[in-house]
Amino acid sequence: GILIGFLSLLPLLAVNLPRLLGYAPALAGLAAALAFPFVFRRRPDWSWPALAITAGIAFLAGLSALWSADPVFALERTAKIALLLFTGALLFSVVRSLPAELIKKYIWLFPATVGLALSLLIFELLFDMPLHRALRGIPYEVHLDPFHMNRGTVTCTILFFPALGALWLSPFSKKIRVCAAALLCGLGLIVQCLADS
Repeated sequence: GILIGFLSLLPLLAVNLPRLLGYAPALAGLAAALAFPFVFRRRPDWSWPALAITAGIAFLAGLSALWSADPVFALERTAKIALLLFTGALLFSVVRSLPAELIKKYIWLFPATVGLALSLLIFELLFDMPLHRALRGIPYEVHLDPFHMNRGTVTCTILFFPALGALWLSPFSKKIRVCAAALLCGLGLIVQCLADS
């Protein structure tokens, strides 16, 4: 439940701290892979295709150092990419190994936090980005264009349809799911009208 809850919070991070999305899933994957055997008394079912794709991408990235102008830099980047992809493959393996009843019980958290993230985006765009300013120490005298929220907008847009799918799989009644889906659609449309992306 903790892993699903943490992953569900990622859309909220995307609004004002989008760079954390580069590392938070990787840390979640590593922590989840280490904790899984202790919680479920078995090892996760490793996704060999995901691990093979990760190894292939890392190999090709490393191979590019042969014709790079700065091979050391290229190899450093390869190591970072490989680490992030490998921990992402671990996360994928752990999530697919979770019991179906556990996922069904908590899957509603994902569309709920996407809805919260869309609401936060609307708040930021309507009120001159108060949280964005507070987190970065930008005074109100400085003009900020809506494009400062583009990363969060793009992330929430990408997560919109998976959130609708997760909502449809949730254990709530059809009436609640339809109303929640309509609310998500409304929030998404408002964000698209206000955003500069």
